[in-house]
Amino acid sequence: MSPAEERSPPLGTQNQKASGEYFPLENVAVSVSASGVLQDANGTNKVTALHTCILLGHRTDLKRLLEEGDASIEAKDHFGRTPLFYCVMVDNAQFLSLLLKAKARVDNADNGGQTALHLAARKGLKGCIKLLLAANALWDQKDAEGVTSLHLAASNRRPQGLALLLGQVLRGQVDLQDGHKRTALHWSAQFCNADCIVMLLKEDANVLLQDEEGRTPLHLCASRPDPAAVDCVRLLLECEPSLIRWQDYQGCTALHQAVATGTIQTVDFL
Repeated sequence: MSPAEERSPPLGTQNQKASGEYFPLENVAVSVSASGVLQDANGTNKVTALHTCILLGHRTDLKRLLEEGDASIEAKDHFGRTPLFYCVMVDNAQFLSLLLKAKARVDNADNGGQTALHLAARKGLKGCIKLLLAANALWDQKDAEGVTSLHLAASNRRPQGLALLLGQVLRGQVDLQDGHKRTALHWSAQFCNADCIVMLLKEDANVLLQDEEGRTPLHLCASRPDPAAVDCVRLLLECEPSLIRWQDYQGCTALHQAVATGTIQTVDFL
């Protein structure tokens, strides 16, 4: 029995229906505010019994609800998140597998257009990513901003998630741009993820592509006040030395960006 199960009464003792009926999180015996994402300031975010079983680690109740088949497996909370999202939010691959076997939709998006795979990629959860891809989740499904799970995986400093997603990418697709014309390489550069930059360059990611403001990946990492920025700058320039002269649509080079943010190591290197 998990610690959560030891601290909480079974769902059936909380005067709530063990079905898809919604009930407020504040009625749950265990505090859920520690997650920081499941409850709004007024405590009015509503979830189903399935959401709550996942949140509290109630494996027995979760299996019973799924076996009975009367739970709404695609029900959404206030933010448009289904129970499948909650499995990723708490990084529970076992629960995720149960929902996928129960035919939970992997393409069901939240209010921002993101899927469970987007969330797993952003958090760098290798186990969840692997299960979702095996269930035919689409790496190139875009959210409301045109962002894919590949872009988000490139922003996380756990490269294993990006490696799994790159295994789904066909030649020529690695430079898919989001709504701001940024590629996965732009995202890796902005978050100063040297390991991800190396992986993307091995997949022939184009270092010369510019975003909607004319910025290359070099512009983005040069502007970051991050100790890892200089390593990313070095990698990009080793790949394409001419980048040092490229200007964005405001006429700024990577050196201008580094000076503007006061990143001394990067300024010295450039």
